[in-house]
Amino acid sequence: MSSNDVIRSGLAQLLDNSNDRTAVVHTAAHDGHLRDADVVVYDLTGSSAADQDDLAHLTSLRTPVVALQPYPRSDLGEDARASGVTELVGLDVTAADLVAAIERAAAGTSRGLEERRSTYRAELQERVGLTDREMDVLELVASGRTNEEIAQLLFLSINSVKSYIRSAYAKIGAVTRPQAILWAIENGLAHPERASEPARD
Repeated sequence: MSSNDVIRSGLAQLLDNSNDRTAVVHTAAHDGHLRDADVVVYDLTGSSAADQDDLAHLTSLRTPVVALQPYPRSDLGEDARASGVTELVGLDVTAADLVAAIERAAAGTSRGLEERRSTYRAELQERVGLTDREMDVLELVASGRTNEEIAQLLFLSINSVKSYIRSAYAKIGAVTRPQAILWAIENGLAHPERASEPARD
């Protein structure tokens, strides 16, 4: 489901070219036929309050939903996961990966939200070279915590927190706290509406 003709046509072509593994049916969010669908592919691009209502309606039908997340809108993906979306893929998804996501959703083998978050965090950590503690500190920085609050939450000294911040910033290419928060938002570790810019490092 997408209100964007280009995206909808592109999705249909991707799926139509996947041999006999999928059958595409075009329909609207309020259409009763969705109840009989094996899986719904839902485009989060340009998501509005009305679209969120449609998505909530879909997940209430217990129909597996594979959502397409526009980049860099990780907040939409986070909200979609919270609403019960089964799978989340980027708009640059390949045909093979999209079909695999649809098949996982249909078979009920998709990973749970916490498992997906844990796996994504581990993959991001490995890609950037962050330690567990550096990742913990970055996530708290992105959530708007001050250094003092981070120290209390992680049972660290202020000097240790500052040391972890410096090493983490160096690895992600950030110099200031706002830059680190932006990196966290772009990489799906923070919701832009919940992130803030607390005291200087």
